[in-house]
Amino acid sequence: MKALFVLGILVMLHLEGHSQNQGRILYTSVIDYSKDGKQGNTQDKASIEYQSTLFLNGLQSLFILSQSPEGSTLKDRPDGGFEISISDKYGFSYFKDVQSKMLVSREFILNKPFILQEGIEDINWAIGNEQKKIGDLLCQKATCFYKGRNFIAWFSKEIPVSAGPWKLWGLPGLIVEAYDEQEVVKFSAKSINFPFALSEPVAPPTQGDKISRVEFEKLWTKKAAQLKQFLSSSIPAGNTEVGVTLQRIEKAE
Repeated sequence: MKALFVLGILVMLHLEGHSQNQGRILYTSVIDYSKDGKQGNTQDKASIEYQSTLFLNGLQSLFILSQSPEGSTLKDRPDGGFEISISDKYGFSYFKDVQSKMLVSREFILNKPFILQEGIEDINWAIGNEQKKIGDLLCQKATCFYKGRNFIAWFSKEIPVSAGPWKLWGLPGLIVEAYDEQEVVKFSAKSINFPFALSEPVAPPTQGDKISRVEFEKLWTKKAAQLKQFLSSSIPAGNTEVGVTLQRIEKAE
């Protein structure tokens, strides 16, 4: 009986220590193309807001955007264009394993999901001395040039994990807020639970066809052009332009 009691204590301590590396952070993620000077036609500009969740487990993390049981939708925009909302109950996903330097993404081309496996890119952060409070957390400023944009991030060493929203990582603390200089892309944590015992393991997304990044980009360009041509053919004669916004986080790059 004594041996069983000691074993029970050891198991409890193991579980408690394991949960210390786990966490759940809720973010609001906004992509605002109206602020993007690199976008061409103004009809292609729209602001899209995602509710997002970052799950942490040691050196692994999973960031999920825009889960929606309704699936893909097509709706008119006030400027005469169309907005296509793409998602499903699994959402866009970005799994990072810092130890193996592996990134697995789940992305969409129209309503079809794909799985892309790549290496994690190192981000050359410049950590400054400027600090500010975000909620109850003391955060420090860092900057970098990443995916064609100058990003500003606020991270907190009070949450000692090298993780953040989307593909951002590599700072000595959780990225609580991040945005580019034009604020086309912005991630803001609105709820932080750390430590937090997760009910499910942090794992790469699997719901989609595997494809390389090169193949994905070629297919995306082809399908986007076909969609715009199809929608243009359905508008009244005399209108030669049609604005089409496809919800895709990668477009912000």
